[in-house]
Amino acid sequence: MNFKSMANLDETKMMARGYPQKIAQYVAKKAELATVMESHFNVEFPFMNSFDAGHLESLKTFALENPDDESAQIRYSLQKER
Repeated sequence: MNFKSMANLDETKMMARGYPQKIAQYVAKKAELATVMESHFNVEFPFMNSFDAGHLESLKTFALENPDDESAQIRYSLQKER
């Protein structure tokens, strides 16, 4: 999974203007992000649209303490790229 491209969807959307193939790629990435958010984020670990150092640090700590938890790794990786 390319978390950087998922985290920067606004940039992808702007670059896609007028290019049908790029618009289709944007729509696919947006749907993929929605699926990831629904699967791995919850009330205890919400997805933050803006930077919050404390939240990012708590995700990092939880990911390091739980290396076998795939959701923890995905949450931290995606928020880190945000």
